[in-house]
Formats: sequence, C-alpha cells, structure tokens
Amino acid sequence: GLIAELSSEWTGVYTEKGNIMAESVNLTVTVDGIGLFAQTYDEVADEGIPSSVTLKDSAITITSNYGDAAIFCGTGGLVVENTVLKTKADKDEEMGGYSLYSEGDVVIRGEQTEITADDAFGIESGGTLYIEGGVVSVLSTDVALLGWDGVSITGGTVTATAENNSAIIGRNGAVSITGMTLAAVTAVIISLLLYLLEK
Repeated sequence: GLIAELSSEWTGVYTEKGNIMAESVNLTVTVDGIGLFAQTYDEVADEGIPSSVTLKDSAITITSNYGDAAIFCGTGGLVVENTVLKTKADKDEEMGGYSLYSEGDVVIRGEQTEITADDAFGIESGGTLYIEGGVVSVLSTDVALLGWDGVSITGGTVTATAENNSAIIGRNGAVSITGMTLAAVTAVIISLLLYLLEK
C-alpha cells in the first residue's frame, strides 16, 4: 500500500465539501493544526456538511501540535476499522485538542484495531460513540471518551484515563458496557468510581 509522510504548519489533509478515506496506507502526519480535516460547515449555504472520515486496514500516526484535533469531521461520522492509529494532540485543558472528533457517530471496530491516544479531550462523538472491538487506550487531560447521544462498548479492550474529569461520559444518552474482558470492565468501573468519590 501507499507510504506517505505529511507535514504542515496548518492541516495535513483537508477537504472542503467531501469525505476522507484512507485504506491500506502507512501514513504519518505532523502538523500544527488538524491532521485530517473534513470540513463540517458551509458558510455560503449556512448549513452543516455531512462529511466523514474512514480509516481502514492502515497504520496511521498523527501529531497535532496546536490544532483542535488530530482528526475532525462532520455528521457523516468517523470509522476506524482494523487500523493501528496513534494520535498526539495538545494536552492543554483550555486550548488543547481531541484525538478523534466527529459531529456524527464514531465507530471503532476490528480485531486488528489498536488506538493509542494522548491528548486533552480524547475521543468525542456528536452522536453515539461505538467501540465494537480492538484495543483502545486513551490518556486525556479532560474527558477520555464522550458520546453526546451515548457510549456503547460491546467488545475489545478499553483503557480510558482522564486526569481532571470523567473517563467516560454519555452526555444525553446511556453508557452501555458489555462484551469486554473482565480486566477491561474493571478498569472502567474503577475510573468511574474514582470520579464519583472525588465529587
């Protein structure tokens, strides 16, 4: 597959009104802004853009020094499938960035998926955050995993660490955790209990 290295003082890959698809690639992105950015808003039409990002069967490393996110897209959603993804974003709690941000659903699946995220605001979905398989490790200054319409974890191994806030938040929906290994479930429960005790 394709091997590529991208660097920029702003965005690594940008699409104004389309989607981003990376399949069978070995990609390294180092930027000051957003690594992969599928525009979410049309200023002329004054309406949202249902843009999406799909990463499949790939090995991708993204470093966003000062941007809003390593990966950012609209309501079309974000899918990570059988991909090894490493992200690093600004960890400042006021001005830092997300590893993955979508105004739609975020879906993480596939036995070969490995996500290692180091950031301020973790993985956020404007819809539902689905983790169906793989190994997901998130170390965030603020929230590690957030789904505005809920969080559904049905497989894989998840380590969610939030230094100053909740490890997992379902803002307007339920947090459902099933089908994980006991160790992974225990780790999640401990992080939630620690948060509750601090309050």
